[in-house]
Amino acid sequence: MEFLGVKLEELQIDNVGSWPELPKRAILTIACIITFMLGYAFDLSGKIQMLDSSTRRVVTLSALYIDTNRQVLNLESYRDEVDQVEHKFDALTTLLPDHSDSAGLLEDISQVATSCGVQFVAIKPGAVINQGFYQESATQFSLAGNYSGFGEFVSSISTMPRLVTLHDFVIRSVKNDQLVMDVLANTYWSTPEAHHK
Repeated sequence: MEFLGVKLEELQIDNVGSWPELPKRAILTIACIITFMLGYAFDLSGKIQMLDSSTRRVVTLSALYIDTNRQVLNLESYRDEVDQVEHKFDALTTLLPDHSDSAGLLEDISQVATSCGVQFVAIKPGAVINQGFYQESATQFSLAGNYSGFGEFVSSISTMPRLVTLHDFVIRSVKNDQLVMDVLANTYWSTPEAHHK
């Protein structure tokens, strides 16, 4: 068999040096291509994957740098915000008496009722519920009086320096057209953890 003027039967593998120029170049070209492909498969593909991984890491680190830089530039305003939140928290904590002051708080509520012209008919203290840095106690009050007295009482309770919330209002008429208001009052006081934060 003959290819480009060279008889392929005459070519012997142990005598490559005496082959004509064209087959030598063809074999050399094929060897170079095979070497390049093997080099790419075993060496360059790993390096390309490392380059891709490094590129992705650079993008991630650049985004992290930009975010960190933004936070550093705004650090002073963040500190100001933290100070404001701490001051507000301290102010709110002062609205919560400690547990030893809860009897005084009930006395203040009683004085408010008297000044509004309503009288306590019944007081039923509820269970104390621990809510973390504060505790809550629901007390059921029954008050006798008139509509204007009840309105003044509710308004005065909302302006007290201590935190008291009123819930579940029911106004009913009893004998001699006297009115009774049943209301649930939640009182709050701080736990020792709130004062030692």
